[in-house]
Amino acid sequence: MYAMKYSFILFALILLAPPASGQKYNLLLSVHSDQNLSDKEQTEVDQFNDLLLSGLMLHHKFHVYSYSPTGKQVGKLLENNVLSQTALAQPYSLQALQQVAAALHIEEVLDVTPFFTKGVIQATVRIAHLEGAGDWQVNFTNTMHLQNLPAMHNMDVTRRSDLLLALMTDQITGDIGIPTHYAAALSPHVQEHIIAKTKSDSKTQKPAQNSAPQASAVMQNGIPGLRPPLLSNTVQGEFTRQAQLAGENKDYLGQAMLLRSAINQHPFNAKLRIQLIETYQKLNLPQLALAQVVNAQALMPANNTLRQIYGKTLLQDGNTKLAMQVLQSLVIKSPSDPDSLMALADAQVQDNHFGEALINYQKASAIAPDNPVPHQKMALVYALQAEGTPAAYQSCLKEIQSARSLIPPANTVQYNKEYKSILLLMDARLRDIEDSVENTYQSAVQGTVTNAALQRAVSDLGDRTAGASTFLQNLPTAAGYEAAQNHYSQAAALLIQSIASLQNALNHPDTPLEEIRTPLTLARMSTIHALNRGRQLLDTNNPASNGTKNNSYVTQN
Repeated sequence: MYAMKYSFILFALILLAPPASGQKYNLLLSVHSDQNLSDKEQTEVDQFNDLLLSGLMLHHKFHVYSYSPTGKQVGKLLENNVLSQTALAQPYSLQALQQVAAALHIEEVLDVTPFFTKGVIQATVRIAHLEGAGDWQVNFTNTMHLQNLPAMHNMDVTRRSDLLLALMTDQITGDIGIPTHYAAALSPHVQEHIIAKTKSDSKTQKPAQNSAPQASAVMQNGIPGLRPPLLSNTVQGEFTRQAQLAGENKDYLGQAMLLRSAINQHPFNAKLRIQLIETYQKLNLPQLALAQVVNAQALMPANNTLRQIYGKTLLQDGNTKLAMQVLQSLVIKSPSDPDSLMALADAQVQDNHFGEALINYQKASAIAPDNPVPHQKMALVYALQAEGTPAAYQSCLKEIQSARSLIPPANTVQYNKEYKSILLLMDARLRDIEDSVENTYQSAVQGTVTNAALQRAVSDLGDRTAGASTFLQNLPTAAGYEAAQNHYSQAAALLIQSIASLQNALNHPDTPLEEIRTPLTLARMSTIHALNRGRQLLDTNNPASNGTKNNSYVTQN
């Protein structure tokens, strides 16, 4: 499975002010490219324009005019010399769009400049509003970037391209208060009748004025004032309920789109934004999550939980330095908060500050002695350290036992996450040892390294493998992973045999190294097979029974 990552840079969230009851905005929509396009690229731009056009009209909030320099309306303006020479020379400039809009009595301009490349969409979005005095104000500027949409089950290249366009459309229309649900409609578990109902109701009901109070002109962090949009009263509360159902079905993409729609209905509900942040984190979309953190902080500037989420999201995005700064300031402010201590320790682990992380996990455990999580996290840190210090395996096992003593026996889930992380670590460690055994053998055959250096290297490999093998034999299994752990233990045992054969050959220089080539090759194949089988079971969480039976490993005598 490929990792999904959308990169999204949000400078501000601006929601258009509501017109008087029954009034609609006149909006000029311009979707264009600053580059020369191929026929295929122009088709994508046209498709993007159509999606945006239908999305903006979904709730009958706008009278939408689709801009084209060669259109009839613009042609009439040219005949009447309405446009300046500058606008004529640059027909897609914001100045030209504003002049066209003013001539057509249009109050809003939405200018979108998309850029398409393989698997990537980037769009620069600008919204300009005509003030009462006749001056244009650009009150929204945003750069959006969606990329690397992963391969999905039953989703071909065309459908993936459609999903990218839908995601971008949802993001743009969502930021100005229009829920479109295009991406949600492409998601398998979302109730599509809600989308159909919304479209149907929007044709029969007049939009009602939003009752949310006006926000102050300037909010925390310099974010311009949030002004609630004009929204339809259709399916009030339904988006939130369906988002919860989508989350229960682990359809996080659908949940994200439905939460965006709920936020459009309730733009000042910070709790909904926190739910959306957590959903983006589950989708591994940290930059989208960070954008929502900024919005939520404007509504809850002093909320410690939100600052923790901010630090964790920065950590997920790979900005470890800033994450540590945010979390350290939070710990200074709340030194007795175990969650803040653990969040800071998580950042320190990612920055390879294992000693400092262990201290903070220990502090968190002392403050909350009934919480198994600090012990689970310490176990993972010790497992990370065990590569250079095999004795750390014992500390890892000790912390695992401490954590398990605090977890109710009926809870078979809580241990699984840290357990799986440890097994993934062992998977990488055993593969590294296997590669080192092969490289050491090749160095011996080629004679590029002295025998003494080779013996030291093999002895070190033997110590590392023995420590890993003993650890795997004593590691308490998690429900459903017994067979996977058995395969990793088999791989460690095979490595021990390979290392012993190589060490024996090096101790007898008169013995031709070619004599152990065949058994080493067979052992290598069996080791890789065991590792691959273990990883397969680990990834699928297949609780295969009798995992140690009928294994086709080749062992050495």
